[in-house]
Amino acid sequence: MALAIGLHREFDMPSTSPFVMEIRRCVWWTLYVFVSGSQLTLGRPAVSLVGVNLQLPANLDDQDLAVDMEELPSSKSTPTITSCLIAQIKLTKISSSVQAELLTPSTYLRECY
Repeated sequence: MALAIGLHREFDMPSTSPFVMEIRRCVWWTLYVFVSGSQLTLGRPAVSLVGVNLQLPANLDDQDLAVDMEELPSSKSTPTITSCLIAQIKLTKISSSVQAELLTPSTYLRECY
């Protein structure tokens, strides 16, 4: 459903505030982490990131965001609440690529059959 409504797409429309885009990023990547985890647990194919052009969320605390902000503040170099999400996204990308590799039949196995 998130793909159907376009949460996976980064866009720059004047009517969309930086706050809304940041919330979209957080929602999409959180859904990606949850769905990838369930796919891995159930042995289903990994979630594909083909066509996803959404940036990772900025490393900011919730109080750094405001509905009426003109632009996002720069990411912090210290740990924030979003740091956990960013780390989980990176780990999920790694586990998804490993899962995809493990589920792909190797050339050796294809030659045996």
